Amino acid sequence: MRSKKKKLVTAAVAVFVVACVACTGAVVAATSAGSNANTDSTPAATVNAQTETVVPDKEPDIKPYIVPGELKGLKISKVSADSISLVWQKSSNVTGYKIYRAVGNGSFALYKTISAESFTDSVNPATKYQYRIEPLRSTFGIDKSGKTASVSVLTKPNAVSNLHTEKKKLKSVTLKWNKNTQATSYIVYRANGNSKSFKKLCETTKASLKDKKLSSGTVYSYKVEAVRKDGKLSASSDAKTIQTMTRLEKPKKLDTSKTTLHTITLKWNKVKGAQQYEIRKNKKLVATVKSNSYKASKLKHSTVYNYSVKAVASFNGKNLNSRVAKISASTNVKVPYVKGGLSGTWVMVNISTQTMTMYVNNKPYVKTPVVTGNAGALSTTKGLHHVLSRKSPARLRGSYGGSRWDTMVNYWLGFTYSGQGIHDSTWRGAYGGHIYQGNGSHGCVNTPLGAVAKIYAKAYVGMPVVVY
Repeated sequence: MRSKKKKLVTAAVAVFVVACVACTGAVVAATSAGSNANTDSTPAATVNAQTETVVPDKEPDIKPYIVPGELKGLKISKVSADSISLVWQKSSNVTGYKIYRAVGNGSFALYKTISAESFTDSVNPATKYQYRIEPLRSTFGIDKSGKTASVSVLTKPNAVSNLHTEKKKLKSVTLKWNKNTQATSYIVYRANGNSKSFKKLCETTKASLKDKKLSSGTVYSYKVEAVRKDGKLSASSDAKTIQTMTRLEKPKKLDTSKTTLHTITLKWNKVKGAQQYEIRKNKKLVATVKSNSYKASKLKHSTVYNYSVKAVASFNGKNLNSRVAKISASTNVKVPYVKGGLSGTWVMVNISTQTMTMYVNNKPYVKTPVVTGNAGALSTTKGLHHVLSRKSPARLRGSYGGSRWDTMVNYWLGFTYSGQGIHDSTWRGAYGGHIYQGNGSHGCVNTPLGAVAKIYAKAYVGMPVVVY
């Protein structure tokens, strides 16, 4: 370029010199002619024209580039286990950006050159990456760089696998998952029911957690994240979630709230979380109910039945069962003088067999031989009675037909206003048979000491006493 310019300048100077020489000759000729024409004229002055040409030895120092502006606003817009996305503000006067990358604590190396203000990199999980972005302007083959910006990021570890509940109890749940070699710890969150308001429970290095102090029959949601830490950097994996339910409590206070000769009504406390209850009679499923009561009908009188009740809830397509509550219940016992029969606790005295039976919960509890009132005027009064007085020990005083008595007994259960009652009689050596037909009592029911002690312990004022 410079050589060509020199040639052009040299040619121009040569033309200019020739022209000047020609001009000088013409001037000289004109002067001579004039001299010949007018000899009186003043001689013409001599013309000496000289032209100087300056040729520079180098071109001016022209700089055809502009330095790009500083890179600002660099940040991580998205990070996952396999990708990192960076964004930043557009720098002034740039034609592109150089991206330098370092893996772990390694050295930076030029990685990519791009023109956009964003970049997505394919990466490995649970790995530290460092990026330095350099603004670039390239003009006439010359590259100029602006002030760079750097950022470090840790990619997410892979999510935990095989999250499951290993043990579910009334008040606790045990979670387990496979150990994640990329994780340095795990964060566990919990929410009640279907709520999305998860609260952090703990951070643990173990691949399991026993969550205590829960409520029975309650649904809980759990979320587990694998965590990777590298210096001040930390990254959590995508969360794995699971929903579980604590065990149902066994139905409490199962009882026979009402019985008749042919029906039994069962009742129990409601169980939290239960959707229904299964009723079994003598181990056979007879009903499924949603309320906390059940009435069995068409039963035989004076018959004991074994019932069991368990609470049931459906969760994730499976039935969750409580432990079984059991009870032996009886229809009312058919007894004389009581149309609907009797249930619960009572005493029956059979004069003809000289036996007394105490029933507790409709089942025979104590059966013993006795001696009732002497046959005839002193016979024990038949019918339905109730215990009027209960005392231990007791002093018995009375008279009949000129005879008087004043006796201490260990146990006394009076059931008539005329003074008849059930008591021990340690003076007797035998009971039952036909003793009552000649050597009976004055109307009381004489009972062996051991038997009456048991009867007294279960008896209560108002307890039915049937004498027949």
